[in-house]
Amino acid sequence: MGNCACTKDPSQDDVPRKGIKQKDTAKLEILSEAVDSQYEDAGDADDHDNMEACEQLLGVNKKIGLNDFELIKVIGRGSFGKVYMCKRNGTDNYYAMKKLRKDVVAKRNLFIKTQAERDILEKIDSPFIVKLHYAFQTPAKLYFVMDFLNGGELFHHLRKDQKFSERRACFYAAQLVEALRCLHMNGIIYRDLKPENVLLDSEGYIKITDFGLSKQGL
Repeated sequence: MGNCACTKDPSQDDVPRKGIKQKDTAKLEILSEAVDSQYEDAGDADDHDNMEACEQLLGVNKKIGLNDFELIKVIGRGSFGKVYMCKRNGTDNYYAMKKLRKDVVAKRNLFIKTQAERDILEKIDSPFIVKLHYAFQTPAKLYFVMDFLNGGELFHHLRKDQKFSERRACFYAAQLVEALRCLHMNGIIYRDLKPENVLLDSEGYIKITDFGLSKQGL
């Protein structure tokens, strides 16, 4: 499931493909607000319960951990934490590593949304949806290791070009429809479709990301 019947027309010169510069590295948005690293210690029972629930977000993964990756640079920031471009040690595989602070997730009572995002990314397999490759945790952090897309946000290209040709718009729209179809067939409503959450790879194809607002089981 997830294979799209539409194919790419090599004559589409207005569709970005190979040659997208590294400076257009995808900025995976965690939240729109600025990073705030000052948080007071939670002392009430609710925060304690939230932290316990947060500990269960990711199962124990003895096969993979932070030491298995080389962190190259920060490509995104948010109030939860950061997103890094990273490389799996001993391979040529590059990923985007999303790091979430457990204390922030617990204090804001967002462990249910974080768990939902993890479950959706793990369950869905579509060429037009960002794939979760690994998930693990440390005592203080949660880590999601996903596709690294160096084509940048669709928002960046739309702002740069002002408008897309009809052919190019149809090319993106067809992939978006296929991504949403895959989600709907699995009982998932996305609820956060916007150009900032649509990323391009080096070939010009799109993938949607950020499932924090999604609903499943519908």
